[in-house]
Amino acid sequence: MSNIGPGLHNEEDIMKIHVVVILLISLIVMNISPKSAHADTSTLNAILYAKGTYIAIGYDGTILSGPTRAAMTKRNSGTGSALFGILYEKGMFIVVGGDGTILTSSDLNTWTAQNSGTTSSLYNIIYSGGRFIAFGGDGALITSVDGMTWSPGRTGTQSAIKSMLYKNGIYIAVGGDGVILTSNDAVNWTSQNSGTNSTLIGIASFGNRFAAFGGDGTVVVSQDGNTWTPKNIGASNTIYSATFAKGMFVVVGADGMVMTSTDAQNWSKQNSGTRSTLRGITVKDDAFVAIGDDGVIIKSPDGTNWTFIQGN
Repeated sequence: MSNIGPGLHNEEDIMKIHVVVILLISLIVMNISPKSAHADTSTLNAILYAKGTYIAIGYDGTILSGPTRAAMTKRNSGTGSALFGILYEKGMFIVVGGDGTILTSSDLNTWTAQNSGTTSSLYNIIYSGGRFIAFGGDGALITSVDGMTWSPGRTGTQSAIKSMLYKNGIYIAVGGDGVILTSNDAVNWTSQNSGTNSTLIGIASFGNRFAAFGGDGTVVVSQDGNTWTPKNIGASNTIYSATFAKGMFVVVGADGMVMTSTDAQNWSKQNSGTRSTLRGITVKDDAFVAIGDDGVIIKSPDGTNWTFIQGN
């Protein structure tokens, strides 16, 4: 038998080469590179850095965690529900999601399902005034002092509540149909005129001002939470998440959109390097980290220059 190449003198060696070739062809056909063959490709909705660990959550009950952005591994959440929001407070991680899902964990390894008392999807959760406050579809709002026993509240709207924050003595909730609600106690809510009918998905604060973001590239800004002014960012992509850090806003959204601004009025489009929709962003020390569809995770030291951690 003639030699196939250097060092290949028997059928066993030839068989090994055949196996490697078949594997590489399979990876190419499935559009998977050898480097990312073990990467999780679930759509990721939110990311958090807490207790020295990155935690990302997404559809199909996906929870990833690890000490670095590049070393997150999949955890067993015990649910197949979509997961939308995550918080770390009082020594406990709390995740909320579809069909009223609430999961709690102290170590990220063991997750316990809690009874939320609602079947509405819960989109996010905050901690303020000694209470956890979770909110979501159909204007749902529930509260808990320990993260395990939950009581229903009321927002006075049937629109989905997508995001909420507390600052300067005021709660501000934003959501579907451009809804903006304000409250001093998270019990009694007042509807404000946002100036838009687009769904507002996120809200952030900078200094003593607030900015809400959402569908069709919508940005509305307020000094007091009551009077809101629309701003043109020069893009129509839906904005799914925003953060204010290092003296700037960074917003991420559909089709890999990343835009930055120092004042929420003048915006610059950045090259994220991906066309995958980006749904969450966080910042820790040296970098912004954004996550999204197809398991994409990208990072940037300055909000301007982005590189891949996972996905394409």
